[in-house]
Parts: sequence; C-alpha cells; structure tokens
Amino acid sequence: MKIAMISDIHANLPALKAVLKDIEKHQPDIIYCLGDLVNFAGWDNEVVELIRKRNIPCLQGNHDDGIGNSKDFFPYSFSNKAQQDYGIESIKLVNRTITPENRTYLQNLPFAFTIEIKGIYNTIRLVMVHGSTTSNLEYVQESVNDAYLLEMMDSMNADILCMGHTHKPWHRPIFCETENKKNISSCH
Repeated sequence: MKIAMISDIHANLPALKAVLKDIEKHQPDIIYCLGDLVNFAGWDNEVVELIRKRNIPCLQGNHDDGIGNSKDFFPYSFSNKAQQDYGIESIKLVNRTITPENRTYLQNLPFAFTIEIKGIYNTIRLVMVHGSTTSNLEYVQESVNDAYLLEMMDSMNADILCMGHTHKPWHRPIFCETENKKNISSCH
C-alpha cells in the first residue's frame, strides 16, 4: 500500500495544489492530511473545500480546533510580539470569513487515524496524529528521546507513528529488544 501524507497547509492553496500535483505522479493508494488546514495564508475556505472535494481524510490540528470552535485565541508558537499580534488578527479574520459548513467540518475532524496494513508475515499498525498522541498542541521535535517516543507509540499500540505540527520533517527508526523496530516520522 502506498500512502502519502500532508500536514500544516495553513490555508496556502497554491502550495496545496502544487503538492497534490506532485503526489499524483507517485500514484498513492490514499492521501492523509495530519491537520492544520486553516489560518495564515488566506485561502481557508478554498483549502477546506479542496480537501473535502478530494475526499482526503484529515485530522484536526490545533488551528482547525481553534477555528472550528470559534475561539478568539488559541495557543500556538509565537517567537515575538509582532508574530503574536499577526496571529491574533489572522484568527479574527478567519473566524469572520470561514463558512458555517467549513467551520462544522473543522470542528468534527478526528484526533487520530489508525490503519492496519496487512503484510505477508504480520500486520503493521500505523497511527497518525497532529501533535502527539495526547494533544494536538504538543510539539514533538526531533530532539525528543526514544523513551518518550516509545511511550507514545505503546499508548496507541503503534508500529509506526506519524505526526505533523512542527513544520519540520524528520524520521527515526527505533530498534527495540522486544520488537524488530518502531518508526516515527514527522510530516512537513
């Protein structure tokens, strides 16, 4: 099974179209989105509508939760006051312009996806989340220790764990004494 994953589109319609066009060249069986469809680039409704039109299963990111639930402010990373001011204005704008239908869609997105991929010798359990296995707000960076990653994977009975949210792609195989290996990936 060939799977493509995208994440953290943040209302960037031109980027989404370009990525989907590139993905099509690889002919995946399915595309998953790990959340954060909205907020920042300005094409919030268009991005949500394209994801819905293409029937791409999507998780709820922290921005989807915030806009879906009409929050005036929700936590996410600001590196300075100017970014915080821009972020607050962006939230206000999206809350004014998102359609009721798209807001409901965002509000009802799931927290996680779990799929089982049957192989010749065993079945692999793939778990996808936006932030971490407990919160769509948690940033799981590449510097995180293996023990914490294994704890998250064990909590979801995952062989492979894929996350978005950080905007930084990384991949780490973890070799365990009790199992061949576990894989963790962060989508960009």
